[in-house]
Amino acid sequence: MFEQKYWPWAERKLAAATRRSRESTHKHIVRFFGPLRLADITKEKIDEFAANRLAEGIIYDGETDRLGRPLNRAPRPLSLSGLAEQLTLASLSGLRDSLRDRPARR
Repeated sequence: MFEQKYWPWAERKLAAATRRSRESTHKHIVRFFGPLRLADITKEKIDEFAANRLAEGIIYDGETDRLGRPLNRAPRPLSLSGLAEQLTLASLSGLRDSLRDRPARR
């Protein structure tokens, strides 16, 4: 869903920095939910994703910038607004549609 529908729209409508942020978020979503079918993603699993992301904090892609200079970044927590954006992108990627009107599993 992300590659077929969201990403073509994003390339036309969003600034480059926003697209990079969304692409990074997509990597976290795929890393966590990757092997699951949409039908198997429950509200509880999304709560688990949120807790996992808050526990992990910010994950940097590399140790150097695009010019090869060391970044020397200290680990830092993921903000609640950062988590909210990741959950929003998850919903734009199709998770929301898979959960709508479906009773929670017990």
